[in-house]
Amino acid sequence: MTLANSGSYRLTSDLRLVVLLGSDTDAISILGDDVSLDLNGFAVRCERLSSPFGACKGLPGTSDGIAIQGENTHVHDGTVRGFPQHGINGQQTGTRYLIEGMRVIENGVNGLESAGNGQTLRSLFADNGTYGIHGRA
Repeated sequence: MTLANSGSYRLTSDLRLVVLLGSDTDAISILGDDVSLDLNGFAVRCERLSSPFGACKGLPGTSDGIAIQGENTHVHDGTVRGFPQHGINGQQTGTRYLIEGMRVIENGVNGLESAGNGQTLRSLFADNGTYGIHGRA
């Protein structure tokens, strides 16, 4: 799913990214500026299409749960789980994003990879491969 325009977006059910070995597809790519993404209590998950079935954590590949490239982004109120790379990747953005009320767990590298001026509030980053939060947040 690509969010290229400014605005508010809301999940109405869990979002599953089903991948093959070595995938580089992100579940949600936020390209537009001034985007608010409300997960509405739902989860964004990565699942393997081949054996061993289950979370994608540990697979080679660069799939992120949510990749933020736009400025002034707000991601809130849900779970991101089981991606090969990062749960949330804010490394491409130079400025301003807010991660609030999130559970970012069991991702292959980092829960949050950050290179921007981000802020996290009331969020849990746990059981990720390397760091819960890596970089500036």
